[in-house]
Parts: sequence; structure tokens; C-alpha cells
Amino acid sequence: MQQLQNQSAEISQVVQIISSISDQTNLLALNASIEASRAGENGRSFAVVADEVRSLAEQVKAATEGVSQNIDRMNRLVAGTRSETDDIRDHILATGEAVRRASGRFGSMVGEYEVMGERIARTGDAIRSLSDTNDRIHTLVSDIHTGCDQVASLMLDGEQNLTKVSRSTERIQDLAASFRVGSDQLESIVGVLGRCRDECSAAVSGAATVLVNDDGEEVAPRAGRAATLPELTRALSALRGEVSALRYALVTNPAGQVLGSSGNCPAPADIAQRAAKSERALLMQPFAADDGTLYFDIALPIRRGERNWGTLRAGVPAELMLAA
Repeated sequence: MQQLQNQSAEISQVVQIISSISDQTNLLALNASIEASRAGENGRSFAVVADEVRSLAEQVKAATEGVSQNIDRMNRLVAGTRSETDDIRDHILATGEAVRRASGRFGSMVGEYEVMGERIARTGDAIRSLSDTNDRIHTLVSDIHTGCDQVASLMLDGEQNLTKVSRSTERIQDLAASFRVGSDQLESIVGVLGRCRDECSAAVSGAATVLVNDDGEEVAPRAGRAATLPELTRALSALRGEVSALRYALVTNPAGQVLGSSGNCPAPADIAQRAAKSERALLMQPFAADDGTLYFDIALPIRRGERNWGTLRAGVPAELMLAA
């Protein structure tokens, strides 16, 4: 029963995280709707996408509430089972005490026969109660198993809905690029990142190669290692000095290898892979670090002629993005 309670607590923590992400997504959708209303007729399609995101966020919220209710019900069932088990233990202890007293009074057993008969009757009641309790425990365990199946199903639905929300958020970003009003903090950060991207492009304009082997010879992307460029590291350090809210800033080549960095990047591998392969003018991906802090990874491609030379990425705390 203790293990069931511990697992319920862990599931509740996951549900709280999903609910928090859903609330934040709902706030993002609300902000998007506000921006769409500012844009007037041109923002109508943007408002439709924002409403879709809000709907998905509400579905995730409803699903997590259902999961939470099932967990609460399972916890109540477990608590009831433990209470009834304690009652069984009390009956067993009382029976043991009665037997010990009967052994001590064996010499006067005939005079106390009626008292012992009553105690034996109570023992029989306790045994029957034990049988009934065992039946109830079996029923409760079956209910717990059913509840766990429901939780698993809801968690799967929640994961699918989160994927839909993430894709919808990226569609919003594409549309948002057309509705810049020049006043919010996000636009300011993106503007600074754009200037840094241009500086990085200028810093490597004379570089003959960005992939070399241990002897310094140019090789194919899959066989080489990234050659760190001091100019990029200096530009990224200056970027973090200008925007103090950035957790990290780095430049990667199309293979995802780091060419220059400032700060520790906690983003998972899939975030880096999508950013390296993206051809969008702006790609924002939310993720949670190992310490539970939520971030947005902002990626801008660096062009060199007609091809994608690399990507500038920066991490911004989710709280700052929501406030913006």
C-alpha cells in the first residue's frame, strides 16, 4: 500500500507539470489572441491558430484534471484498505490477549467458561470480518488496477495533445513573424539575436572551413570535428552581456557541432537536432531542464551564400517569455 501511495505521488507530480505547461500554453494562446486583435483584419488567421492552441490547452487541462481525480480516488481506496487492515490487526491482537488470559486461568476454566465462550464468539466475528475485508481488498485492488489503466490512457492522450500544442505553437511563431509591433520584449530579444547572427556571419566570412581533423585538414562533415572559432565565442559573450536574461548562446554547424558558445546549454538532443535542421527564419522550442526550469530555445539560421552555414541558438527562461 505504501508503494502504491508513493507511485500515486509521483504520478501527481507529473500531472502537475503537465497542468502547469497547459496553463502556460493557454497564456501564450491568450497573448497571441491579443496580438491578433491588434493586427485587425490581417490577424484573423493568426487568431484562428491561437484559438486552436487554446482549445488544445483546455483539452490537456481537462485530461490532467481527470487523471488527478482518478489518483485522488485511488489514494482514498488505499487509505481505506490500510484502515481496515489496521482493524484486522487490532482484532488479532485482542484474540491473542484473550488466549493468553485463558491459559493463565486454566485452573478456573470451568467457572469462566461462559466468558471464554463470548471471547471465542468475538474471535469468530473477527475471522468473518477478516474474510469480508479480504474480499473488499480484492475488489479495491481491481479498482486500483482499472484506475492505473485509465491514468496510463490519459497520460498517453496528454502526450499526444502536448505534441499538437508544440506544433501549433510553432505555426503561431511563423505567423507571428508577420505581426511585429516593435514594443514587446520578445521582439527586442529577437532583434538583438539578429544583429548577433549578422556579426557571427561576418566573423566567419573569411573562414575556409568549419570542419577539420586532428591534423587541421578539411574533411567531410560526418568525419570531422568542429573547429571552435574565438571570434564566435567573443560575439556570443557580448550577446549575453547585452541580454542578461539569456541562459546560454551558441553557434552550431549543420551537423549540430558547436563552433562557439557562452553559458551552459541544458537543452536535450532533440531540441538541438531540430534547430540544426531548421530552415525557418525563427524557430522557438520549449523544453524543461533537469532542474525543472522551463526555457525557450530560439534558433536563427546563419546563411553563407545560398546554403545554410550554421545556426545561432539562445535560451530564454519561460517566465520571461510569458511576461513578454
